[in-house]
Amino acid sequence: MANQTKASSMLTIMDVSDIKLSTYISANYPTTQIYDSNAGTYAPSWTNLKITPVIFVNDKAVSLTDSSLNITYKRQDGNSTEAALTTGETAASGILTVNQNKLASASSGIITYICYIVYTDPNSKVSVNAKNTLTFSLVKQGGNAHTVSIDGEQLFKYDKTVPYPALHRLPLLLLYKTSP
Repeated sequence: MANQTKASSMLTIMDVSDIKLSTYISANYPTTQIYDSNAGTYAPSWTNLKITPVIFVNDKAVSLTDSSLNITYKRQDGNSTEAALTTGETAASGILTVNQNKLASASSGIITYICYIVYTDPNSKVSVNAKNTLTFSLVKQGGNAHTVSIDGEQLFKYDKTVPYPALHRLPLLLLYKTSP
């Protein structure tokens, strides 16, 4: 079964000296990855994320291995500056492959992959540049939730002696109202 596109990015059209360059990039996984903290799993797991540019010059498709093309990739974690690819991110023949759940270590929970495309016309030697981006984000599902139900007449008292960081475990004293 062939990979189906799950996400794509913007379209760039540039016309320089009668060279019209149109590009976009697509991915075989959706742009949102979900982390299940109960199971410790990611869906989808980035075992073979492929980001692929699609390039047209003067309305004709151009092979990613065409000698007139130079395709490079960078990455950006959240609002940080662009950086080189890291371990588990490999660009070959114009396609970026990611083989690790990179969003797990992204401080912002957002990674943008940036594809730079330079097409140099073989006859005129004029170069035309395009830049495409595709942003992925991580959604974290909450941990195990518990429901507590208390019936009857009770009174709760908060214990102020507990330091602030421990407030996620509110110590409550349950006092039962007794009949006189």
